[in-house]
Amino acid sequence: MLKKIYAGFTLIELLVVVLIIGILAAIAVPKYQLSVEKSRAMTAASNVRDLTEAQRRYELETGSFATSLDNLDITVSDKNFSYSIGAGPAGLAHMIAARAGHSYQIIYFTTWPDHPEYSNKLTCRVAKTASISDINVCKSIGKDFQDYRFGSGTDYISIIN
Repeated sequence: MLKKIYAGFTLIELLVVVLIIGILAAIAVPKYQLSVEKSRAMTAASNVRDLTEAQRRYELETGSFATSLDNLDITVSDKNFSYSIGAGPAGLAHMIAARAGHSYQIIYFTTWPDHPEYSNKLTCRVAKTASISDINVCKSIGKDFQDYRFGSGTDYISIIN
């Protein structure tokens, strides 16, 4: 009698391979997404730094802070973030980059006498109730991740530089 020889993989072998690929994908995809978001946040941080320098030039020329980005001598083109000038107490002005659909902001605070720990610092602020991925973005692009000492205490902040 002749024996039939089967060539190929068994169902168990195929299932094991699919399982291994699934486990690797489950590990790799979140890391990849964090890397992409971190890259976008660092681009925004660079843009905020450039806008702050433009704000300083504007202040030197006019003696006051610009209230609109249109008044500055720089244009930022970024489809991922929207940029604005935030006004605060006692002439405090700060540059803000916010990303739609996310709850973190890249902020540069100018001189702030009441909170010298944030004065002239580029920061990442995120709500404590934000998604883990948004919190991880702020943790990964900054150092000294801490409770935000201004406001209601519902945010974290990390110092980028």
